[in-house]
Amino acid sequence: MLMKFGKGREKQPIHEILPEELEAWFELHKAKGDDMQDNKDEEIDTETQDDNETRKWGLSTRRTNMGRFSSLWTVAKAKGWCSLNIVDRLEPVGKIGVTVEIYENATTLNMMAAVMANDATKKIIAPMTLGFFGCMRPEEVEHEKFGWDFIDLKHGLITITPEVGKTGDQRVIRLQPVAVSWLKLAKEEGNPLPPVNERRLVDQCCAMIGLNEWIRDGMRKNCATHLRAVYKNDYDVVKDMGNSIRILLKYYADLHVPEEVSLEHWKITPAKVQAYLKTKEWEQLLRSAERAVAEKTEAAIEVSVARKEQSASETSKSEN
Repeated sequence: MLMKFGKGREKQPIHEILPEELEAWFELHKAKGDDMQDNKDEEIDTETQDDNETRKWGLSTRRTNMGRFSSLWTVAKAKGWCSLNIVDRLEPVGKIGVTVEIYENATTLNMMAAVMANDATKKIIAPMTLGFFGCMRPEEVEHEKFGWDFIDLKHGLITITPEVGKTGDQRVIRLQPVAVSWLKLAKEEGNPLPPVNERRLVDQCCAMIGLNEWIRDGMRKNCATHLRAVYKNDYDVVKDMGNSIRILLKYYADLHVPEEVSLEHWKITPAKVQAYLKTKEWEQLLRSAERAVAEKTEAAIEVSVARKEQSASETSKSEN
């Protein structure tokens, strides 16, 4: 992030950079609806495929990046390279409202269908299952000390050790039947745990179904919400999800998801997904997503050409 801002400024002393310059650069990245918190995974949704396009930030991303730049100027100030931390002159980001949302069952079905669509994406059946149906945090699934040895498919249990769990959150997760069936399939497909190239393959699945809004830790939030209908006791949900679920339930209980909707989540089995892959509805979804990608690519090309023409025009005027 710092190197992106520094591009073209390599020979400029840091004390010469004005607060207005940094603020202007931040404004270039301002996203629409900036009064809302970004709940989506930034690396998946906000990074553009074209390096020439401007990456868009929500308020929480801006606040995070302000902290990064503040750290840089703190070091520079301590080294005597400047006398002012210019981030202190920028408008601070205040309290950010929480947007509570989960995936609809149709989206969950589409995501699991995308995972089952080809041999490459089948390699992430396990991590997708552990999120959507297994209560696990992404960092737990990806932890180097977690693997198949900690999953007991015979008894439907997952052991989360203190090394793997967040802040030593040791627990034993009780798997629902649908989770066991998915994990058995994942093992047959030779899914590695921890997963390999998961982020890239998830990106492929999202692009396949045209999913542009990735909810941060959304699979686990779905699991938390729909487990309430299974256990009918929030304390039991807490035991599977881990200690941070107390705050999660504070918000997601207010969604008032109907019980029949939550129970449908636990019916998204491998058999149901395989049947769905043969439907016209799935074919229409793929075509629609392909058209959207083509339109986005065409628009990006037009913008790139327009920028080049404008740049050439400005260069010509300057030479004249």
